[in-house]
Formats: sequence, C-alpha cells, structure tokens
Amino acid sequence: LALVHGIVKSHKGYIEVESTMGSGTCFRIYLPQKDELFVEKTFSEELPLSSGRGHIMLVDDEISQLKWGREFLVRLGYTVSAYDSGEEAFQKFKESPLMFDIVITDQTMPGMTGSELVRQIRLLNTDIPVIMCTGFSRSLSRDFVKETGITKVLNKPYSLTSLAETLENIVV
Repeated sequence: LALVHGIVKSHKGYIEVESTMGSGTCFRIYLPQKDELFVEKTFSEELPLSSGRGHIMLVDDEISQLKWGREFLVRLGYTVSAYDSGEEAFQKFKESPLMFDIVITDQTMPGMTGSELVRQIRLLNTDIPVIMCTGFSRSLSRDFVKETGITKVLNKPYSLTSLAETLENIVV
C-alpha cells in the first residue's frame, strides 16, 4: 500500500478508502486527466542521474519493493544482492562482511527488524553506510539513528529520485 500511495501521490492523485465490517474494503484511486498525448518514458529519460558503483545489500520483506528496488539499482549501475529477510541478509553479511559497500534495509520486517540487522552488521563492519527505509519515521529518533549508526533514513514511500540522490551523496 505504501508503494501504491507513493505512485499515486507522485502523479498528483489521491486514494479514497471505504471499509464496511463484514463486507470488505474498497480503494478508489483518482488521477488527474491529461489532455496531451501520453509518452512513455524509460528510467533513463525520467531520471538523469549519475551512474552508481559498488555492491548493495537490499533487504525488504515486501517482494514487490525488493523487485523494483533491485531493478532500479541495477539500472543505475550497482551490483545488488537482494534478501527478503533480515536473518538471511545477516547470514550472507556474516560470511563476507567486506563484500558489500552499502546496506539498504526496511525497518519493519518479521523476525529480525532492520534496526536489529544494523546492530548485528555494525559488530562486523562499523564503516559500511546504511540506509534505513521506513513508513514509521517517528519510531526512529535522532538519538536512535545516531546510536545505531544509520547513515540516512528514507521515509516510505520514497521516490526513485530520492533513493538515487541519497546513494549519490554517500561516499563509498
């Protein structure tokens, strides 16, 4: 839902939700009408961004988020290893803590949360940049971010441009 909300909002639209106990929920998506011809753009036409370099560990329990995130990062030039659980990601990190240049993780995941993953990673590599993605930024206080060693927090839903700009500003 966070991903859909971000897409709709980026197109200057809105979502109405109607829920009735025992009957279900109805989502209505409203997008502005365009008069001009629609021209499909590719990632490169939409986002004139610099090429990335390095190996990113991408962790998110939402498969759709993992899939589009991986695709986008590869198009930017990064090597990406994607994991749908904190436990699996940590096992891979533990096997080779210097293999990854950047970690991008969701905060809210079943099992090992993003912050727990970061704490474990920091025991093996204190210098690796970590981007924490969350829809609940209020739960991540400045003190918590500093104490955990999170480099940057991206609020969900985040745009592809903001992800690319964040990565561009991280020195690897």
